[in-house]
Amino acid sequence: MAGCPHAKLAGKIQERANNGKIPKIAPGKISPKGYHGRLSEQRMQEVIKSPDRVYVSGGGNNNIIFAKDGDIVILAGNKSGAYKGQAITSYGPSGPRGDSGAAIHGGLASDPGLPITDSMIVNGQIPKPGGGFLPPAIPITFGG
Repeated sequence: MAGCPHAKLAGKIQERANNGKIPKIAPGKISPKGYHGRLSEQRMQEVIKSPDRVYVSGGGNNNIIFAKDGDIVILAGNKSGAYKGQAITSYGPSGPRGDSGAAIHGGLASDPGLPITDSMIVNGQIPKPGGGFLPPAIPITFGG
C-alpha cells in the first residue's frame, strides 16, 4: 500500500510525532467539542511513534487510527480537508475513562479507560457516547 493516500497520511502523522508535534483539532472542526482525548501527550507520542497497528476508518473522513497496547489515537483522515492529520481523540487503559466512557461502560470517570482491541476496531464495535459505534476500520501498512 505504499502509494495509498492513507498510508502516506499515516507516515506524515508519524513524522510529525517524531518531531514532537501532534496537532489537535479545534472546536467546531470535525468534532463539535474539538480534541477530546484522554491520553497524555507523552502516551499519544508513544502510540503514534511505535504503533502495534494503524487503521483507516471506513466511514466519514477516513480517519487514521493508531493503536498500541489497547490505547488508540484517532486523527482526521484524508477527507477532512485542511484538518487532515489532526488529533480528534485518544483513549484506552493509559488514560481515565472520562464522562463518556463511564456513561457507556459504567464505573467512574476517573477509572482507567478500557482497552480497545483489534477486533473492536475492524468490526466496528467501538461504542460512541450517543449510541451506535464507530465505523469499522481496515489495517494499513506504511513505511513508518
